[in-house]
Amino acid sequence: MENVRLDWQPPQATSGLLRAFCAVVPFRERSGELADLLDWCAKPGGLSVRLYTGGAGSGKTRLLIEGCTALQRAGWRAGFLAPPPTDGPDSRWLEALTPDRPLLIVIDDASERTQAIFALAAHLLRGNAADRQVRIVLLARRRGEWWPLLCGCEAGVGPLLRGRRTEVVADDILELPPAMRRSFFADARAAFIGRLAPARPAADPPDLDQPHFAQAFFVHAAALAAALGRTIQGADELLDFVLRYDREEGWRPRLAAIDLPMPMFAQAAALATLAGDVPSEAEARAIVSRGRRLRELPAEAVGHAVATLRALYPPAPPIADRVWLSGVQPALLAEHLVARSLAASSGLLRAAFDDAPTWRAKQSLGLLCRLAQRRPSEARWLAHALTVNLKDLAIPALQVAVETGEPAGQALTALIEAHPDPQIAESLLVRIPEDMTGLQELAVTLCRQLLKLHPPSPSAKSADTERRAALYMMLAKRLSDLGRDRAALAAAAEAVSVLGQAAVAQPERFRADLGAALNNYAVLLHAHGRTDHAIASASAAADVYRVLARTKPEEFGSRLASCLETAARILTAADRKDDAVAALAEAAAIGREAARRQPAVGRAPLAVTLNLLAGSMRSVGQRQAALAATSEAAEILRALAQERPDAFEPKLALCLSNLAIDLSACGQRAEAIAAAEESVTLHRLLVTTRGDPRAAEGLARGLATLGSCQTGDGRTLAAMATFRDAICTLMPRFMAEPEAMRALMAAMIGDYRRACARAGEAPDAALLEPLEQRLSPPPASLALVATDAG
Repeated sequence: MENVRLDWQPPQATSGLLRAFCAVVPFRERSGELADLLDWCAKPGGLSVRLYTGGAGSGKTRLLIEGCTALQRAGWRAGFLAPPPTDGPDSRWLEALTPDRPLLIVIDDASERTQAIFALAAHLLRGNAADRQVRIVLLARRRGEWWPLLCGCEAGVGPLLRGRRTEVVADDILELPPAMRRSFFADARAAFIGRLAPARPAADPPDLDQPHFAQAFFVHAAALAAALGRTIQGADELLDFVLRYDREEGWRPRLAAIDLPMPMFAQAAALATLAGDVPSEAEARAIVSRGRRLRELPAEAVGHAVATLRALYPPAPPIADRVWLSGVQPALLAEHLVARSLAASSGLLRAAFDDAPTWRAKQSLGLLCRLAQRRPSEARWLAHALTVNLKDLAIPALQVAVETGEPAGQALTALIEAHPDPQIAESLLVRIPEDMTGLQELAVTLCRQLLKLHPPSPSAKSADTERRAALYMMLAKRLSDLGRDRAALAAAAEAVSVLGQAAVAQPERFRADLGAALNNYAVLLHAHGRTDHAIASASAAADVYRVLARTKPEEFGSRLASCLETAARILTAADRKDDAVAALAEAAAIGREAARRQPAVGRAPLAVTLNLLAGSMRSVGQRQAALAATSEAAEILRALAQERPDAFEPKLALCLSNLAIDLSACGQRAEAIAAAEESVTLHRLLVTTRGDPRAAEGLARGLATLGSCQTGDGRTLAAMATFRDAICTLMPRFMAEPEAMRALMAAMIGDYRRACARAGEAPDAALLEPLEQRLSPPPASLALVATDAG
C-alpha cells in the first residue's frame, strides 16, 4: 500500500511521463491544497473521511501521492489501497490495515469500489480506529448517486459519511485557474526536456485559456508536445499526438525486435486496455488472443505482445502486486485509444465482451461509460457492447449505471425496451436501489414489461396477485418521481383495485398491503390536486391499519402512525387544521407507546411526529400545547444527540429553533433567546465541520429566529446585528442558487431593514445593494417561521 511512486525509465512509453505515479513534473503550484490536506490529517480525533471529485487528469491522484509521501516522512503509514476487483468474499486485504500508527488510506476510483469502501469503514469502526488517527480519502471523477447510496448504508458507515467526520471537497478545487497554467506548463516542459533531451528546439505554449486546460493533464500534454517541438491546441489533437508518439518511438522499435506487425499490436493494446486490470499473464494472453488479427498467432508471439505491453505500461504501484497488466495509461489516453480502435474495428467489442466474467465486463463497460461522459458522440460503443450478450451484460451494465452514471442506464433502457426478456427484467428490477433517481426510466420500463408478462387472471394464484400489486406500486412511485403524475395515479389506482379485490377474498394475507397501497394513492392524489379523494384514501388506509394494530401493535402501530401523518399533511393543505391536529395527536400517542416498548428504535420517529404535531397546533393557535410538544421533542433529541451526534445534532438544532419560536409565542422571552442561541451554536458547529451549503442555510434560519426573539425582548441593536449575520451567512448560497433562496433572503432583508429602523440606524447599503438587485418580490417578514425538525 505504501509504495506510491513509479520510476519512469525506458523502455516505458513516453506517455508515462504524464502518469501521476511517475511524478515527473515538480509539485510546486499546489502547495495550498497540499497544506490543507496535511492540516486535515493532523487534526486531533479518530476516523475521518474526505471525498475529492474532479475529472480525469485534474490532479487528484498526484495531490494524494504528495500527501502520502509527506506523511510517510512524518512517521505515518500512508498509501493507496486498491481492493481486488472480483465479486468474491475474500476480505484478507482488510487484515493488513490495523492502525498501529497514524494511518492514511487513499482509494482511487471510489465510485467503482463502494462495497470495498463499506467493508473498510465497517472494519475500522468495529476495531479501535474510531479513536485512533485514521484518515480515509476517496477520489472519484464525480459525486454521482453512488455517494448518497453509500451514505445511506448501515453498520455505522452511513452516519460516519453523513456526519461531521466526513468532508466533501468542492468539485472545482483542483481546476487550474488561467493565471496558474503558464507556470504549470513551464515546469512540465522543463521537466520533460530534462528527461528526453530532444533534438528539436522547444515550442511555445498554446492558448492556455481554453477550457480543457483547466485539467492539469492537458497542460502537461501540451508541455510534452512543446518539449518535442510542437505547439498543439485541442484536447483530441493532444491525445492523438501522445498516442502517435508512443506508437512511433515506443511501440515500433520493440515490435521490430519481436517481428510483430503494428496493426496486430495495436489491436492487442486496445483489447488489453478495454479489459482493465488483468490479474495474470495467462489471462492477458487469453484476452489478447481473442482479437481477429491475433487469434492465429503462435503462443510465443502472443506472449511477446503482452510482455511488451507490460514493459511499456507497467501497472501502477497500488495494484502492481495483484495486477499483471492494466493496458495503456494514463486513463484519458486509454479511453482515447479505445475510441480510435473501435472506430477502426467495431468487431473488437465482441472479442472483448463475449464470455467475459462479470467483474471484467463491468471494468470494460465502465471504461466505455466514462468515455461517453467525456465525449457523448462515443456513447454508441456502450450500446453496441450490450448487444453482444445482453443477458450476461445487463447486471454489470446496471452496476456501472449506479457507480459511474449515465449514459449506461440510458443504453440499458433502450435495449431492454427493444428486446423484452422476463428473466433479465426480474434480475434487474430487484437490483435497482429504491432511492436512486437516475434509473427511474429503466425501472418504469421493467415494471411495464413484467406487468405485460403477468396479465390479470381470475385463476391467478395469491403470489401472482401480490406480484402484480407490488409492480403497480413500484411503477406508481417511479412515475411520480419522474413527474408523470397522471400515469402514476393510474398505476396506484390499479394497485388499490388489485389488492382491494384480493383483501375481500383473503383479508389476512392482503389487508396490510392494501393499507400501504391506499396510503401511497393518497399521496399521489394530493400531489395531483385531488384533495378530497386524497383525504378519503388516507382515512381508508388509517382504518385498515387501526384494525391490524389492535391485535399486532408492534407490527402495525408505526404504519398507522405514518398513515395518520400523511392524512394530517393533506388535511392541513385542505385547511382542516383541527382535524390535522387530531390525526397527529393520535400518531403521537402511538409513537409514545412504541418508544416505551422499544426506545432504541421508537424515540427518533416520535420526535418527528411531535414536531409535526407542534407545527399543526401552532397553526390553530394552541400555543401552550405546541410548546409542550416541541419541548418533548427537544428532550428526546437531546438524548439521541448524546448517543449519536452525527445523526441527531442537525435535527436537535432545528428543533431548538422551533422551541425558541414556541417559547417566544408563550411570552417566555429569556428562555426563547437561550434556546435560539443554543440552536445557532449547534448550527455553527455543523457549518464548521461539514462545509455543507445546506448547513449554512440552517444557520441562517437559526440566526433569523434568534433575531426575531431578540426583537420580541426589546433587544433592538442585538437583533439588527443578528439579522445582518443571517444575511451574510446565506449570501454565498443565495448567489449560487438565487431562485431557491429568493424568498428566504427577501424575508431576512426585510427583517434587517425593520430592525435598523427600530434602532434608528442606517442599513448596510454595500451589503444589501447586490442582493436586492437579484430580488424582484418585495421583502416579506420571516418572523418566527418554524422549521420541520424531522
